[in-house]
Parts: sequence; structure tokens; C-alpha cells
Amino acid sequence: MAHAMGSTRRVGMTGVDVAGIVDKLALDPVFLVGVRHHSPSLARVLPRALDTAHPDAIVLELPTEAQDWCEWIAHPETKAPLAFAVADDDGRIGFWPLSDFSPELVALRWARSRGVPVICADLSPSARPSASAESSINLGMLIDAHVRAEHPDDAWDRLVEVPSTGADPEAVRRSGLAFGWAFRHEQAVNTETTAREASMREGIRRARAAHGPHVAAVTGAWHSPALTDELVNAEVESDRALLDSLPAPRSTTASLVPYSHALLDSRSGYPSGIRDPRWQRAVLLHGDSVSAFEDAVAGLLTQLAAGIRTCGHPCGPAEIREAHRMALDLAALRGLPVPGRREVLEACTSVFAQGDVLGRGRVVARAATEVLIGSARGSLAPGTPQSGLVLAFEEDLSTLRLPGPDDSPRELVLAPLRANGSSASKTLDARREVFLQRCRVARISYGTSTEVTGIGGAQAVSTKWTVHYDATTSASLAHVSTFGVTVTQAAEGVLRTRRPGADPEPAALVAGLSDAAAAGLASEFDWWLAAVQEELPARAGVDALVEAIEVLAAIGEGTVAGMAEVERGASISGALEILSDAAVAQVNGLIGSDDPADASALGRLVALRHTDVGMRLAHSLKNFASTASPLMQGAATGLLQRLDQHLDDVPSIAGRIRSASSTDARHDLGRWLTGLITASPDLLADDHVLLDDLRSGVEDLEEALFIARLPALRAGFDPMSAAERERLMEALGANRVRPSHVPAEERGRWASEDLAAWERLQRLGLASAALAPEQRWALVLGRRHHELTDPQHRRLARSLDQLYGSGAGEGGAAGSLGGRGGTEPGYPTAREWASDLDELFGEEVREDIAATAVTSRNPLGMDLLLDVQPRASVELLNDVLTLAGGMPESALIKLRPMLRRMVAELSQALASRMRPALRGLQGWRPSTRPSPRLDAARTIHRNLRHAVHGPEGTPELVVATPIFRQPIARRAEWHVIVLVDVSGSMEPSTVFAAMTSSILAGVDALSVTFLAFSHQVIDLTEHVDDPLSLLLEIHIGGGTNIAGALSVAQERVTVPSRTMLVVISDFEEGGSVSQMLARIESMHTSGVRLLGCAALDDSGTARYNTMIAQRAANAGMSVSAVSPTALARWVAEQVNP
Repeated sequence: MAHAMGSTRRVGMTGVDVAGIVDKLALDPVFLVGVRHHSPSLARVLPRALDTAHPDAIVLELPTEAQDWCEWIAHPETKAPLAFAVADDDGRIGFWPLSDFSPELVALRWARSRGVPVICADLSPSARPSASAESSINLGMLIDAHVRAEHPDDAWDRLVEVPSTGADPEAVRRSGLAFGWAFRHEQAVNTETTAREASMREGIRRARAAHGPHVAAVTGAWHSPALTDELVNAEVESDRALLDSLPAPRSTTASLVPYSHALLDSRSGYPSGIRDPRWQRAVLLHGDSVSAFEDAVAGLLTQLAAGIRTCGHPCGPAEIREAHRMALDLAALRGLPVPGRREVLEACTSVFAQGDVLGRGRVVARAATEVLIGSARGSLAPGTPQSGLVLAFEEDLSTLRLPGPDDSPRELVLAPLRANGSSASKTLDARREVFLQRCRVARISYGTSTEVTGIGGAQAVSTKWTVHYDATTSASLAHVSTFGVTVTQAAEGVLRTRRPGADPEPAALVAGLSDAAAAGLASEFDWWLAAVQEELPARAGVDALVEAIEVLAAIGEGTVAGMAEVERGASISGALEILSDAAVAQVNGLIGSDDPADASALGRLVALRHTDVGMRLAHSLKNFASTASPLMQGAATGLLQRLDQHLDDVPSIAGRIRSASSTDARHDLGRWLTGLITASPDLLADDHVLLDDLRSGVEDLEEALFIARLPALRAGFDPMSAAERERLMEALGANRVRPSHVPAEERGRWASEDLAAWERLQRLGLASAALAPEQRWALVLGRRHHELTDPQHRRLARSLDQLYGSGAGEGGAAGSLGGRGGTEPGYPTAREWASDLDELFGEEVREDIAATAVTSRNPLGMDLLLDVQPRASVELLNDVLTLAGGMPESALIKLRPMLRRMVAELSQALASRMRPALRGLQGWRPSTRPSPRLDAARTIHRNLRHAVHGPEGTPELVVATPIFRQPIARRAEWHVIVLVDVSGSMEPSTVFAAMTSSILAGVDALSVTFLAFSHQVIDLTEHVDDPLSLLLEIHIGGGTNIAGALSVAQERVTVPSRTMLVVISDFEEGGSVSQMLARIESMHTSGVRLLGCAALDDSGTARYNTMIAQRAANAGMSVSAVSPTALARWVAEQVNP
């Protein structure tokens, strides 16, 4: 410590007797113990120091509310860490965490064991005045600069904790007092500190008056110079006048709660913490001996190395020994008796992380979290008074008239936005809604919400909850009591723990923002809003952006009860503008999507009322309507109609239906209708122009053509809910023959008579099987099958009901809205179904239905497909392979011949298109030297002059000089690494990737490595010569970790200048975007040729994350949607530029 004080003199302390000042403080009649709130060195020596002092009483820097809790804090069965908490009616909370290395807890335990009274003398937090003082340069700031402090605790660590190892109690106490005096010297004291120190001095006076003159004051080292005997005696009147002038303390709630090391760590966001609690505990246990402490450091390094090995990285005794040696050497160089926390961390960074702060450095940091922070959790002694959270929770239940512990479960339907003569936010329903949302966010098991849908699918204005106070409620309250003493504080604490670190998941950010808003947590909402505003534009897809915009829009419209009294208009408007711009920029990445969820997100984006997003998207939508995937074309057409942006150059609905004569056209028709309906569910029923167009397409079509189009139409309308189908039928007028006012019994009698008459007409040969308009719509929409009186029509309905439903969702319950589906049983076997399909629709349409059955995972789909033996297509092959992945080998044997035939046909067609682009890469040359491979074309050309006439006059070729293909030595071999994203969103490109890789592997000048990845990476290179085996080894599904896959690919690179890396992915990165970009930049810099394929198919369109793809392009990877032929051309250009 003398060394530190000597440094202080050199920065302007000339003429000040520091040693004399510290001696005076140490010898003061008040036994001053200056501590830091968590000081393992002082906690270690404090019992011996107090034994020497023999105080009559101890004054602690704890608020007066803690006085009644001291016996429970120091109880022998109380296990640290724990925290004393005080909350006031305004929701403000003060936490005083206590651990085994907290001097206050050590003092309380010592006092209990010796029978010495304790006075909690700090001012109640509810009575403290606001802090007000101008900051200025002071000695404490200069000391921070001297020790190169990066954290408020660093100076104390360097000047008190580390030098105190092996020191006697009095030296450690003096060190703390010197530190407190130095940091306080010549620094202004704010009004809050002045009032608190007045309260502490008054506490010393009370202790002397009640228990005797010898008082020990265990307080923060900063306060110790203000608690001397001289000031205690001199400031009596001024202290009491100041304390009397303070406003009356507000009502507060105090509690004692279990704590954990994770919360005690200062990086958790909770106050009064300390970094690396397990390190501090090691200082407490082993600080008496230098050698014991060095052994403890070795033990921590050993545990850290074990954690690194658990993460899959090598770290053994050699690294442990080197890190330990480095930490000791650093301490010696810095004049320290033992390594401090800084020396150990620097050694770990240098040895364990090898200087890498990103890749291996993060692994070390993760292991250090377990070793240096830990998961220890405290517990309270039996009989400890109930936590403040339980008391506050039950008080809230009483105030809100909600069921308590002894009540039965109750169903609540709340209207939180309805005002009853006052502000909506002050109604009982609104307060209940916010309370229940806070319980949900805080994970208090009490209320369960039920989703409520408004009429016509609109947003509901009411909420529905089931509330019940049971054993799980008590358990959850105990669990979250560490986060606060009120439900509001608990919700804030839990939400604070959900704050993500680097590279956050967009969905997690949106969920946090939504929860903060629903629970009315203004401060947390501000944090999540800032995070959403900063992170989402750079990496989120349209769906996450739309969801965030919808949350903010709802707040702006006043439909979120929790935010009714929170004014954030300006910040929300700014965020909406940023997110809207990002969403508009991301829309172009949906052009190749075949996912209805993307069409729905696009529809929700256009529907946003508060922005001009819809009009800004008009240009993109017009482009979509003609060039996008069929699904997105339909979505764009409907959305443009909603925006009154009419298109003159796109086919009408009727024209699309009539022209869908081929398998591909019928498939496109179904997807086009699906996109239209998904993006704009009620448009057809509301827009008479589109409705007339649709009616014409269905009702005016010749019957044979209608039946051929029927499966595609039924597939297109499949996303419609039952209620939407009924509304459409009402709009079409299909209900005109359904007199709802007639009793059901009478309508049944009419139906029976009609059926009998129909049968008589059939026997007479006078019946017509022509489909009436309402019957066509019954078939298309799968509703009202009772109107299908002809058996042939019922067979049509049955054949499609096997594959399609009659509408789920709203109105889907039995008997709802009067809509009735068929009552016929399903087909018992695929063969019977196939027979009906063949008879009703013909062979070509039957193949369409078989393919759809496989895609929709119909139980009879695979058997139907085997019976049909359909034409090969990439889409069908992909669907079959997806199902095959979950089949046993016994079932797969039946599929293999069909799969092999389809793969062979598709590969042959693809190879014929790719080979011209790969010319010039063959690894052979013509030669007369014999080899196993004859060059037939060159042999014929070379020997044409030897042609002769045969015995029958036919020309014969005499091969005098055969030409063979001689392999060329691979002196210019190129390595192609194909990295294929096999997550669920990349199914269509997987088949093309496997076949393309197989074709590239057949080129002599190329060697191919095939890596499939989702959340993990699998090397399938051994199967690359056989595309079917390769496809059967690929399992679709899982997340997307491009960064991890790039790391594996980089390990495969041997000669960067002759390596091509082809990444086939939609760039919806679920891992670390920053690590992904770092890998791309690293490989690009090294010379690897990089190509990112947002899609690999014949369409030339893709569904991908445009923002992340653009950032990848900026890092050095070309990104686009390419066809296999274009990929082959790119490979050839790299080899032969």
C-alpha cells in the first residue's frame, strides 16, 4: 500500500502526510473498517480484526429496514448468496446482495456468534434525496488511470485485494481505509451521500448510547473518513437538522430472497454485484497463504481447461502449466505477491485462447463463465418470513379481485381497451390484463391465456384467461423472487435476463419487444426497442420485420393495454420508419418463395395502416406478378388489387384456369391461387371484379375441362378456413338454393324426394350429369356435399376429400355455419383410390394428385405413387426423398427402383445441359497409345480413308490407326467444395445440388467435397459419385449455422488459390452473422473463389435473406440465384479464365 500511496504523492500529493492520515483513521476511537461491498480480503480478516477490537456494538452500512432481518441474514441455516431487497410503491427497488465474501455478512455472523448488537444505520432508500454534485477531476480518477482501470472495481482489486494476500488483518484494514481516503480526497460530496453519512453517524451515537462507547463501523471505505469520532461528536446538531429536513420515508416492502452467483456477477445487470464470484470465493478461502492461493489459481485454471475440452477444443496439462506460469510471471513483473484476476485472465487469453478473441476466445469465455461465475444458489433458513414478492403478489390479487390460494380456478374474459367513464388503462379489466401479462413474462404460474379470434379473422378486442393459484404458483413465486419483490420487478428482471448477446435471433428480439409492451414495462421496452431498431434491419427476414412493425403499430394505435399510459410516440415513429425501410428492402428476397408463410407476411406488410409501405411496394409487386414464383405471383396480384394498382398485362383468373392444360400449368394454377388467398384471404369475397373473374373461370368452363382443373382448384383453395369458404359461397350466390328458413326436417324430405326423382330419371335415360354452378363450387371448396345429388359427383368429391380438407380454422367446427362436408368413408387402399382417380380424371391428372398426396404426407400417398409410376420431376423426387428419410429399409426397398429411375432420368437431362459449359476441363488427350478408353469419334475421322466396300456392297471401315483417350496428369487440379444448406427452407435446391456435384465429380480436372449442413455439418463426399446414395444420406430439417459450416469448409482448404467454395443457402443464418462474415472475408483474402447460391434450380429465382446475402457479398462472396448450367459455367471460368 505504501507503493500506491507513493504513486499518489507523485500526482500532486506533495506536502500531505498520507501515512499519518491513515494512522489517524486506523487509531480512531470508532473502530473503522472501510470495505467494498464484496471484499474477500476484508471478509477473510474481519473476524480476527473484530476479535481484537472487542466492540460493544457494530454499525453496518445497511438500510434501517434491514434491522429486523439481521437475525435471519446471520442465521446458521441461511446459505449465501442471498439478498436483502427494499421496494417502494413507485416500483423502485434496492438490492443488497450478500455472499460469503461480503464483509457485512461476515460482521453479522460474527456479531450473532458473540452476542454483539448490530445497528443498521444507512438511510432508508425511500428517504434519500436526489444526488446532485458536479463531477471534477479528483485523486480517485487519477488512481484509476494509474492502474489502467477498465472497471470501477479494478483500482480496489489492484491496490487492496491482490496486495492483501498473506497480510495480517490490521494491514488489510489500513489498506482499505487508505483507499477510501484517497478516492474521497478533494472530491465533492453529493446531497445523497451527505444525508446517508449523517444517518450513519447518528447510528454510531445510538449504538454508544445503548450499548457502550466502543463501536465498530463496517461501511464502505469511501464513507469511513466521514465517520470518525471527531465528526460524530461535532456534527450532532447539523446531522439531526439535515435528517429532520428530509421528506418522510415512503412506504416500502422489505424481503430476504435467495440469490445466485449468476445474479451476483456484476455483468448480470443487477446492482451491487462483483465480477466472477467464484474467483472472489477463492480469494476468501486461500488468501491467508501465498502458496495456497497459487495452488487455488492452478485449480481454477484446471477447471477452465476442462470446460474448454468439453466444448471440443484441446487444452491439457501443458496449457494449464503455461497459463499458471504466465500468471505468476505477470504478477512478479508488476510487483504483486500473487496473480490477480487481471493476470489470470490475461494468461487465459494468451495461452488458452491463443490470442483469438472471436473463435476460440469465445469458447474460453464460455468456459470461464462456468468456472469463475458458477451456478451456486443460496437458500433461506427455515422460518424466514415470506418474501416480499409473495406478499405483494397476494396483495395484487386482492386488489384486482382475482382468485387467491384458497379459491377455485376461474375463466376471465377481459375487455382491457374499453373505457367506463375514465381512462381505459385504469379500468379493472385493463389492470387485470397488465398484471396477468406481467405474471406471464415473469414466469409466474398463475394465468393461462387462450387465443381469441375476432369476427372474420379480425384482431380481437377482448382477451381470455384461466387463472388459478395452486402449488405451481407458490413454486414459481419462490423461483423468481430473486428478480424482485413485486410482480413488476420480477417481470423486469426475467425480461432483463432474456436480453441477447451478440448476433441475437430476430424472433427473440421481437418476442422481447412484444412482452415488454404487453406487460407495460417502460424501461425494458426502451431497451428492446433500441435492440430491435439496431439489429433487425441488418439480419431479419420479412416475417420478423413485419411482426415487429405490427407490435409497434398496435402500440401507436392504442390497442396494447400495457402501453396505454406510456408515451413513446417519437421513438416508435422512428423505429417504424427504420423497420419499414428494411422490410421493403427484404421483399425482393421473396421472389422465388413457395412458402405460404411468406405470402402471408407480404400481405400483412401491405396491410399496415400507419405507413405507406403498400404504395412503396407497388413496383416490386408489379415485378412479382409476372416474374416471381407462381405462389408469389398470386400474392402480388391480389395485393395490387387491394392497392388499386391494376395490371393490364397479366392473365385473368379465368384465363389461367382455362389455359392450365399441362401438369406444370395445373401445379402453377394451384400455387397461384394459394398465394392469392393466403396474402388476401377475404379479397375474392369482397372484390366483385375478381369474384366475377373467378366465377367465369369456374362456371363457364366446359365440364370436361372443369373436372381436369378441379384438383388444382381444390389445392389452390386449401388454405381457406371453413368460415372463409362459406363467406365466398355466400358472395357467389351459391346459397340461393338453400332456404335456411325451412326446418331441417322439411329440407331432408325435399332432398329425399329429389334423389328419388333423380333415380327415376336415370332409369328412364333422361338424367343429365351436368354440374350446376353451386355443385361446382361445392366440389372446389369442399363444402355442402349434400348438394351433390349425382353419385358420380359424390365420387369426385370423395376422391378429393381423401387429399384435401373442407377448411379448418374459423368455422371449422362440426355444424359451424351450416357447411357440411361429405360423409363417405375414405379409400381403404391406394389401389381403389388410384382406380377412381384414373376413371374420373385420367392418367395425367391422376399423376398430379399422386404427387400432391406425397407432398401433403397423405397415408396412402406413397402407395399411390408406386401404383402410378409418375414422370420424373425434381419437386416430386424431393418430396419422395423427404418421406423416405423416415422409412425402414424394408419399405425403402420398394422405392429404390423408382427413385433410381427418376434420379437417372433427371441426372441425364441435367448433364446434357451442363456438359457444354464444362468443355475444356476434360482430363484426357487423344493418343495412339492403347488405353482402356477408345475415342470413337476421332478413330472414325482418322480412318475414313480406309473405308472399303463389303461383300454386300455396304461400306466398312478398316481401323488402321485407333485413337485412344490418354489421361492427363492432374497437375492443374482444382478443388470444389460444395456446402449445401439442408435446413427445411432449402428442400428444392438439395436435389439439384446432389446431381450437380455428381456431374462435377466426373470431371477429371476437378475434385469435389460435398458437405451438408443444418445446425451441424456432415461430410458426404464418399457418396458424391452416386447421386441417389447421396440424396438418401441427406436428412432435411434443423436450423441453419452457416458460420459453423464455413469453419469446417475452411479446414478442407489446402491450396486456396485452386479452391472453389460453393455455398447453397438462403442465408437465413441462425448462428453468428459476424462469425460467418469473418470466415468469408478470411477465405476470400486467402484466395479461395467464393460463390453463394441463394437457390440452385432451373427457375432462376430464389427466396433468401437479402440483407445477410448483401453483407456476404460485401465480404467477398458473389451471391445470386443460379441454375446448374450457370454454376458449371462459373466453375469453368475459374479454371480457364
